[in-house]
Amino acid sequence: MFGRFIFFLIFSLSIEVSANETDTNWVIVTGSDFPPYTDLDYPEGGLLIKLFHIVMEELPGNYEIKWLPWRRGYLETIEGTYVGTFPYVHTPERARHLLYSEAIIGVEERFFSRANESRDFNNIENYKNIVTCKPVGYNLNAIQPFVDKGHISLRWADNLDTCFLQLSQGRVDLVDMDKYVGFASIKKAGLKPMNFKMHERILLTQSMHLLVSKKHPRGKEFLDAFNKALLTVRESKVYRDLLNEYLR
Repeated sequence: MFGRFIFFLIFSLSIEVSANETDTNWVIVTGSDFPPYTDLDYPEGGLLIKLFHIVMEELPGNYEIKWLPWRRGYLETIEGTYVGTFPYVHTPERARHLLYSEAIIGVEERFFSRANESRDFNNIENYKNIVTCKPVGYNLNAIQPFVDKGHISLRWADNLDTCFLQLSQGRVDLVDMDKYVGFASIKKAGLKPMNFKMHERILLTQSMHLLVSKKHPRGKEFLDAFNKALLTVRESKVYRDLLNEYLR
């Protein structure tokens, strides 16, 4: 009788563990208008959406990638409504509230100006009050030193398309952005890449990450599993092929 009870208890626990793994529904959020990485108008949602599907398939349970406005998705992830949000670079403010994954991909920020710009913005230190546009919520890691010293003044916009539109109209002098995001956003805004130039100086090299909620009850568990799968994918031919497909 006791043996049958032990068997039943072990069998019940195995069913519960299996059910928990199967029923897990990891919900991570992202936002649009960040081509070629995450954009609803891009094939399969962009490079990082395609990459995340590959990585998430390696994790136990089900998953959902949800599209939300950037700020809403970020704040609701902090509160633990969602287990994670992506892609974000590191800032001290974000690190206070969220855990960082291993690096997903590296990005290099440079200045974009109009093609007929005569000033050499590779040497931005030679100028004062050069006006640059930044979408609300974007980090200032690459340009904060220039802002602090008065070389650059900021104008905020709703999105990158608007920033490049303002640049084309002469309302701002510069936009600082990753090469691939910059040219993809120019095209998305209906502008001609030939009317812009990217300056050679690399302002900052950063990596983008998944941010995981510290308040989510299984956040650390998810992050450990995600990192393990990400590192495996990152070393694979699949990852290299994705970069070649989207970053040509």
